[in-house]
Amino acid sequence: MSNLLIVESPSKAKSIGAMLGSGWIVQASMGHVRDLPVKTIGIDRSTLAIDYIETEKGASTLARLRSALSRAQTVYLATDPDREGEAIAWHLAQALKLKPGTYHRVTYNEITETAIRKAIDSPRQIDMALVDAQQARRALDRIVGYVVSPRLWQQSTDRALRLSAGRVQTPTTRLVVERDRAIESFKPVNHFGVEIDLASTPAFTAKWITTPYQKSEDEPYVLDKTLAELVSKTPQVTVTRFQQGTRAQNAPPPFTTAAMQQAANVKLDLSANDTMKLAQSLFENHHAITYHRTDSVTLADEAIEQIRKYASGKQYPLPDKPNIHASKVANAQEAHEAIRPTDPFNEAPAGVYGKELELYKLIHRQAVASQLAPCILKTRSITLASVAFGEHAAGAFDFEAKGQQVLERGFTVLGNAPKETELPKVIQGDILNITEGRLLLQATKAPPAFTEASLLRALEKAGIGRPSTWAAIIENIKNRNYIEIKAKKVCSTPVGRALIDALADMRFAEYNYTANLEEALDHVANGEIKFTDVINLGWSDLETDLETKMGRFVTPAIAAKPAPASKKSASGSRSTSAKKTGSGQPSTARQKSATPPCPNCGAPTVKRKGQYSEFWGCSTFPTCRGLIKI
Repeated sequence: MSNLLIVESPSKAKSIGAMLGSGWIVQASMGHVRDLPVKTIGIDRSTLAIDYIETEKGASTLARLRSALSRAQTVYLATDPDREGEAIAWHLAQALKLKPGTYHRVTYNEITETAIRKAIDSPRQIDMALVDAQQARRALDRIVGYVVSPRLWQQSTDRALRLSAGRVQTPTTRLVVERDRAIESFKPVNHFGVEIDLASTPAFTAKWITTPYQKSEDEPYVLDKTLAELVSKTPQVTVTRFQQGTRAQNAPPPFTTAAMQQAANVKLDLSANDTMKLAQSLFENHHAITYHRTDSVTLADEAIEQIRKYASGKQYPLPDKPNIHASKVANAQEAHEAIRPTDPFNEAPAGVYGKELELYKLIHRQAVASQLAPCILKTRSITLASVAFGEHAAGAFDFEAKGQQVLERGFTVLGNAPKETELPKVIQGDILNITEGRLLLQATKAPPAFTEASLLRALEKAGIGRPSTWAAIIENIKNRNYIEIKAKKVCSTPVGRALIDALADMRFAEYNYTANLEEALDHVANGEIKFTDVINLGWSDLETDLETKMGRFVTPAIAAKPAPASKKSASGSRSTSAKKTGSGQPSTARQKSATPPCPNCGAPTVKRKGQYSEFWGCSTFPTCRGLIKI
């Protein structure tokens, strides 16, 4: 009898099967094999029991797995090492009716023979706390999508808009809408500053410290042009303070999913979606990087040792002891390792080209840099006071200058050195002549439009969703015509604005509420609270808000942009309805028509003809009698 090891994708199955050799059957689950039903909400309101059914693809997959199971003595569930993977393992165990003691849960962060065999040697049970966290997330997404979206359909006069609400997609859309409106409503304020050039060796420039003359704490700038012109005519200044020292700029941590997406957008001009597809390929097809869905900045001891050996061979500066990085991000799950190359000595894996290679090099460089020595800077700051001139006593106006020089490059040998500004060494009491004073005409600036990278940072800061969901979320709200990207700027559309106007007062659309729910899911994952309590809280809040806080959707007078049919990810992403999108609506591929969902149960509707007019009627009639007037 052989051992059966079940992974998620065929490419993994093929690779791992070759590594394990005879005595092993390695099969792919193709992602989820069970999910919530399409035609109903799938969650009992009174008991909160969740109704899972086999998906169409899942049924054929389970038949194949049952055949393999008949030839196996022990089963190893080796799905991905995150909450979604843990849930897939549990669904497999349930659907295949695996008996306790006949199966094990194993996880690995990289597809190498060493990592796979180490995982098999360290089996464990399925972590039901992680499974419950995923169940709660899936249920909350479904509830928001199936309860709120039908209300939006009812209110819209344009069925082609394909409106939907989502637990994560709606707050994400709101971020973009509110940023755009802040830009549009912004009124610049003109104000003034002063720069002075000083005669010394070397010469340097100082800026007027405007704090004592600012209008208010809320308006921290100088509006008095006459005063600023007077300051610019200061003839000499006295050194009131000179400070110098050294500052260490520590090496950055290796990439998390969020940091990788942001860096790839800024440096490689990749969207979050493209970045995740390329990373999936590097992990799954080329085995070149570790698992790419992670909040962790930690590295395994063995990985650190290999990176330090590589850096030493390159004669990069290394600290005496390995760098240990800690997460600074809200709601970080610290599930497993940061993203790193599986072999730091491999600078260009075979078969990896183009943008895929560029992303690999970005990941490689960040992982290596994370273990290098700090960059050491020599810092100097000079504070100056005006001498007596005209009617003004000495010290009437203060100025400051700050500079730095690189003493040791440290980790910056792999990138750009910090900008240097040289300042002279001066002594308190020195009098310096001003060679030129300049009046600075300045204006306050509107907040910048979001780029994809800055939107990802905003989501991370607010604790909205998970980095593994952001790429799908952004693609989803783009496809639904809530946002669009113009010249690398993320902009809201009239449809997106009308949607937020209708939903802004509802709690699920609030940033803090969404972040608090993510935190509650973390508590579920840690076994601290029941997942049904989180579902009940979210559902109860939603029911209250539907009756008291939901606004009316006013259809914008524009032609709707139809959402493209969903395509299977080139990276072999998991097969499930609305997986990792924060939207409770079923995917486009699983909707047979663009009819509105039933306002009562969420099932698809069909067009019917009544005595006086046509209407959309629930497809489950007479079980459900929901309808929408046309």
